[in-house]
Amino acid sequence: MLTPSAFLISPQPSINRPLAQEARRFLVNVDETNVTIAVVDSISEKFAITINNNGGIHNIRISQMNFTNAGGWFIWFNAWQQLYGSNATSKPILEEKQDYVSATFFAQYQAYPLAIVTKVIVSKNGVILINTNLTAVEDASGIIQIGWGFWGFPFSLFGGRYAEVCREGTVINVDLPAEYNSAFTSFYDTSRSTSWMDFSTISEGLTMINIAPSLTTGFGIGDNRNATSTDETFNAHFRLTGWGKGAMKKNETRTARIALYIHEPGGYEMNKDIIDLIVKIGETEDEAINTMATYRGPSAKDFARQALLSARSAYEEIFAGDVVGAKSLLEEASGLIKRAEDAENSAVMVNNLIWLIPLLIVVATLVILYVRKKKRRSY
Repeated sequence: MLTPSAFLISPQPSINRPLAQEARRFLVNVDETNVTIAVVDSISEKFAITINNNGGIHNIRISQMNFTNAGGWFIWFNAWQQLYGSNATSKPILEEKQDYVSATFFAQYQAYPLAIVTKVIVSKNGVILINTNLTAVEDASGIIQIGWGFWGFPFSLFGGRYAEVCREGTVINVDLPAEYNSAFTSFYDTSRSTSWMDFSTISEGLTMINIAPSLTTGFGIGDNRNATSTDETFNAHFRLTGWGKGAMKKNETRTARIALYIHEPGGYEMNKDIIDLIVKIGETEDEAINTMATYRGPSAKDFARQALLSARSAYEEIFAGDVVGAKSLLEEASGLIKRAEDAENSAVMVNNLIWLIPLLIVVATLVILYVRKKKRRSY
């Protein structure tokens, strides 16, 4: 189960916080149905995210323009959107720090026995981390596919433009056509590794970053204009299961870890330093988690645990605006994973020797007995 500390471990203030970030502050509004976390400076609202009490994202505004809506879990079969298909089961838990606000939400789908715990961390500099678990409290066999994404990038902002996508390390453009074509509603559909998908206008942008690549199986960008007569939006999503493989057994959990980056003009090229850094930290965090789960040696697990703490501390440095500190912690985490690998290999070798020595003793004993028996026959 996701806990309030699932992302941040022992936060430490940075001494390199930019002056522009110091001038920003949070405005948090909580009402009966949702939570809005806005970041403002002395002049205007920079961006805001509104999250329904069930953990589904209602919308994200940048410079007071609605950039996207209807974000969260999506289930292909029934009860499609988390935003409208689930109910909050308790009140959100909020915590405000100097550089970020965290909010944790609890919900359950209406049509399926699926409980949802979602933690959203919003930083002043536009980095948003989302860690969310979907857990079957009973068998849920009717699900066809599970994904996480947004079904709400407005045609008015993005029609006739393109989304940038990083697929297997190569940045490509995915056209978002101005004219609707019922025969061409899926613009990008792949199982090839995709690090991020960026939707940008001339003045700002939003990047969806895949910070847990081992949890995703596919990626898509498509047209919603065939859904209803009033739905003038595009979608972008990460798939956590293949088609026909969404069924869940009781107590089974699907986890999505996504980063959003609200950035300045210039798309990826002008913001690549932070985007690439978040990608690398996410990959390292993901590897550390998987290493802890699969390695058996105590030393290897300990190194992997330290790597995980360093990777998550690197996020904190990004929140504080200290890119140099984040890169240093990333390097530290990468080194610890290498040490975990070396420790596990050494442990495996020692374990193999432990099993091999008795076998060698048995073989040696049999050889000695055979030689002795042969000598007795020769006499």
